[in-house]
Amino acid sequence: MQLALVGLSHKTAPVEVRERLAFNNDALRLALKSLVGRQDVTEAMILSTCNRVEVMAELMTFLLVVEVLWSLAGICPVDVTAYL
Repeated sequence: MQLALVGLSHKTAPVEVRERLAFNNDALRLALKSLVGRQDVTEAMILSTCNRVEVMAELMTFLLVVEVLWSLAGICPVDVTAYL
């Protein structure tokens, strides 16, 4: 297992990208359930504010966090990868 921290902030991403990845309360619950419900994730935490989104998780591969972020936000990886 490895510990992964993936995030972006007002220093690394424009507001349009941060808005697409921001989690409201319901989406936050869904995202956490989606992450920790996976067999290869032990623990997870999501910090989502108006200026930043960070996901920390203990898991088998770093790419899993990124894939979950993309799928929950419904965005194309190309649109956000440069800002992570």
